[in-house]
Amino acid sequence: MKVNQRRHGYFPHVFTWQGREYQVEAVEQCWTVSHRGQENQVTGYRFRVRARSIFDETCQEGVFDLFQNAQAGDWHMQRQVR
Repeated sequence: MKVNQRRHGYFPHVFTWQGREYQVEAVEQCWTVSHRGQENQVTGYRFRVRARSIFDETCQEGVFDLFQNAQAGDWHMQRQVR
């Protein structure tokens, strides 16, 4: 999973997953993930987004949970919600 563009330098705007490119139509939720035992050190950021495939018009809109690792800066797909 790769985030290709960000909105406002923070929110995912375009991402690639399973060979398809998706455009985020809305960020429904975002939250910070931290560990209590490590002085509330931020470990990452989660985004619940509503997105649609850019090039495949037959692909339905979906809701995805994306995770950005705060230390490494890389992105992961946590799950497709619907």
